[in-house]
Amino acid sequence: MGEIIVVIKSRAGALRFYDELRSYNISCRLINTPKEAKTGCGLSVKLLAKDLKRAQIILSRGIVGVEGIFSVERGGLKRIG
Repeated sequence: MGEIIVVIKSRAGALRFYDELRSYNISCRLINTPKEAKTGCGLSVKLLAKDLKRAQIILSRGIVGVEGIFSVERGGLKRIG
């Protein structure tokens, strides 16, 4: 199953998004933003691709600023949003 990395604008925002996902029982992890992303505050949230739609619903509420959404591919990261 694929993985998604959501790069957030601020550390506080990354923590808030992580907590929000966990409150909806969406499995996720806080990670250091990969250098390939070349953006963000240094913290990102990694989740399974199957949970992307649910995560996007949470993001649509505007609770955090998003720098980008990336799919983890065999050759690196691919920007998908």
